[in-house]
Amino acid sequence: MDWLSSDLYGAYREWMAVAEDERMYRVVADVSRAAELSAQRLGGMGDRWRHTQAVAARASSASPAVAPNDRDLLVAAAWLHDIGYADSVADTGLHPLDGAEYLTRLESPISRP
Repeated sequence: MDWLSSDLYGAYREWMAVAEDERMYRVVADVSRAAELSAQRLGGMGDRWRHTQAVAARASSASPAVAPNDRDLLVAAAWLHDIGYADSVADTGLHPLDGAEYLTRLESPISRP
């Protein structure tokens, strides 16, 4: 089965868009800003930083597997996936929550226009 025609991909596409007044709004991702923010927060964290760089590189190489409009989102999310581990970000000790709250407080590199 082709990934782009799978039910899982359809669910992914539906999740990434929000219907409002019969219009669809796409998620906008700034890969450069996500990479910069990740470097600022995780750059001094040794293995965590190397892991994040490797995940971003893998996401970039895998990006042709997703729709062209979603490729930047995939790579930006890879850069930011562990940002909640940063000492300057960690609050609750649950890194996905801490990262999400941190990005919500900022003008996040991933947003809905």
